[in-house]
Amino acid sequence: MEARKQRGIQDAAGRAPSRAIPNGGALLAAGTANQTKLVGVPVGGPLYEFAPAIDEYLKTHLFGAIFERDNLDWQSRELATVRMLSALPGTEAQLQARTRISMNVGRTASQLRQVAQVLADRVDAESSRRARGADAATGFPIIALTCACRPKLERSRPAKMVDACEHSGIVGGRGSHLQLRGGGG
Repeated sequence: MEARKQRGIQDAAGRAPSRAIPNGGALLAAGTANQTKLVGVPVGGPLYEFAPAIDEYLKTHLFGAIFERDNLDWQSRELATVRMLSALPGTEAQLQARTRISMNVGRTASQLRQVAQVLADRVDAESSRRARGADAATGFPIIALTCACRPKLERSRPAKMVDACEHSGIVGGRGSHLQLRGGGG
C-alpha cells in the first residue's frame, strides 16, 4: 500500500458488509450451506471424521464468517484466491480445489487461463506455471467422485455435476460410499 501511495495511487477503502454476520450455531449452519454451494456437494469424509475441529473451523471461519460477507462477490473472492495460491509454492492441491470452485461460482475456463497469462506477464513464470498446472490437473471438472464399489472417476463439464452413483444413487457426504477426489479445500 505504501509503495502505491508513493507512486500517487489512491486506493479507495473496501466497503463493509451490508448485513450482520451470524454467530454460534447460525454461523456454522451458514458456513455449511456456503461450503456445499461452493463445492457442489456436502463435504465430509475421513479427514473430517478424524479431526472434526477442522471441519467446524473451516465451516464457521472460512465458509461462514468470510463467505457470509457480501462486500466481495464469490466470483471475485475465488479469482483472488486462485491468483494468490498461484503465487505460493507448495499450494498446488489447494489451487486445484479453488480452480474447481471458481468454475462452480461461474468463472470460465478461459478466464482462469487468462489468470495464468497475467501472472506470466506481470508476476513470474513459476506463478504462471502453477496456475497452468491447476488448469491441466483439474481439466476443470466441477467435482470428481470415486465410487468405492468399483473405482472410477466421473467427470463433467463446468457447471454440471456428477449427481449419482450408478450403484446406489447416493451423492457424497457422510455415510456415502462416494469420496471426493483431487484437490483439497
